Amino acid sequence: MKWIDIHTHKAYKKDTDVIFIRNAYMYPVVSENKHYLCSNGLHPWKINDPFDTNKFVDLLTRKPVVAIGEIGLDRLKPDFEKQLFLFKKQLQIGQQFKLPIIVHCVKAYPETIALLKTYPAPIVFHQYEGNSTITKELLAQDNVYFSFGKQLFRKQIPECLNQIPLERIFLETDTSPKHVKACYSQLASLMNIEHEELQVQILKNFKTVFAKKIA
Repeated sequence: MKWIDIHTHKAYKKDTDVIFIRNAYMYPVVSENKHYLCSNGLHPWKINDPFDTNKFVDLLTRKPVVAIGEIGLDRLKPDFEKQLFLFKKQLQIGQQFKLPIIVHCVKAYPETIALLKTYPAPIVFHQYEGNSTITKELLAQDNVYFSFGKQLFRKQIPECLNQIPLERIFLETDTSPKHVKACYSQLASLMNIEHEELQVQILKNFKTVFAKKIA
């Protein structure tokens, strides 16, 4: 059975037993690296990089691309209004393609939630850090999923973890050198469930969210 790494900045070896989505920013995936899936988008930390709408549309039509991302808003970074403008622009294009999105959100949940209310495809909040109130609001949208990684290894685990049903959870490595299997082990321990149960459910989640792109 495969392991799922829903968001990573690294590439596993070609013979890996991990299905992973590598964050490719605004760069195309070169042909020899098409053994993996990828996401494309303008990260809120990179808003001063050029953003070419035609290039973005072209990237989204390429075969390895299964999601837009990571895109979003970050209150800890400068020029929030520009972040908002570019986030909206990417969401408008995403609506045309009905692609899932991988969302970066730091201390900007009200603005992010407002913009995603009518998004027509699955939404994955990566490295999710929302509190119980925000989590309850997001769970009311049946197309929202939550991804966890390095925060599972802190002394104080995310307060929302027990609110979220397994069928709305993903795991990721992001920029961590850890193997995603370590995240599975940690979450299984925290939730007091069997590894296999967790693996089966996350694979189901993956097929639900990306069925149209991986058929």
